[in-house]
Amino acid sequence: MVYYMNELPDDIIFNIKDFLFEMCLECNNKCYIDNLRKNITTTYYKDIFNDDFPFPRIHKTYKFICNRCISNLKKQLIIPI
Repeated sequence: MVYYMNELPDDIIFNIKDFLFEMCLECNNKCYIDNLRKNITTTYYKDIFNDDFPFPRIHKTYKFICNRCISNLKKQLIIPI
């Protein structure tokens, strides 16, 4: 596969890369599309009186966010919904 990629013109390779990589809107790194989640809304989660509801309701929406950023946000009590 790599052999065939070396024979392709650069403009075609750049077009292929546009479909395979996207920018994570949390860490601003280019990530492979399989390592991203699309159209995710996160909310700050605080456990109050053992009820499972978000408080306060702070939402943020991402077009693309990488799995590593989701893991980091979960450590900060921010979960994807």
